[in-house]
Amino acid sequence: MRQPAIEVRNLSISYFGTSAVTDVSFRAAPGTMTAIVGPNGAGKSTLLKGILKLIEPDAGEVTIFGRPVGAVRKQIAYVPQRGDVDWNFPINALDTALLGTYPRLGVFRRPGKHERAIARDCLNKVGMSDHALQQIGTLSGGQQQRVFLARALAQQADIILLDEPFVGVDATSERLIVQILHELRDAGATILVVHHDLVTATDYYDHALLLNRRLLAHGPVGEVLTPDRLAEAYQSITAHAL
Repeated sequence: MRQPAIEVRNLSISYFGTSAVTDVSFRAAPGTMTAIVGPNGAGKSTLLKGILKLIEPDAGEVTIFGRPVGAVRKQIAYVPQRGDVDWNFPINALDTALLGTYPRLGVFRRPGKHERAIARDCLNKVGMSDHALQQIGTLSGGQQQRVFLARALAQQADIILLDEPFVGVDATSERLIVQILHELRDAGATILVVHHDLVTATDYYDHALLLNRRLLAHGPVGEVLTPDRLAEAYQSITAHAL
């Protein structure tokens, strides 16, 4: 059996004593694209942050190609929710994409002509070359997500995690982002995406992970996102609140 790109074992995370994710285990193979689906408050973003160790789990283990996350962090690209970004920060689109080259430079090197060429090429791939010198806060939602995808492309990562990349995004940007993600998957990248639109999930993803604080199902998207399983996930959120 081929080694998984991502393996999560018995991951549990809580906030101030309240459980957010409980005993989640799954594997993601290289060259696959997986949607993390569930109702609001189900722990989807928390799970991503726990995988990245941006939040310290209460229990469990995460490995990337069999190694601890800290040992392979430069191989992991992360696109956060737009609400988690300070859009007033004085940085333009080109320099944002350039940030993706930093993990491979090491502590004492600064990006040069080669890295700037990579950043420009990645901006071109996402259709943002004409906005290279524009401050990121002045861009539309779809343009902002394209720039952050360019940053992930510049990192040349094997693992890509995206937290609700299609929220507030225009249809043209969404189609372009999906196309690029599919190309990355076909080239061997492993992609996890927190996704909210159940209508498009079956078209975009190979696999789905259905979450409501605990793992309800994981597997091929058509087998996971069934009416019965979705009803279990979305109705049980009420029970958690009582």
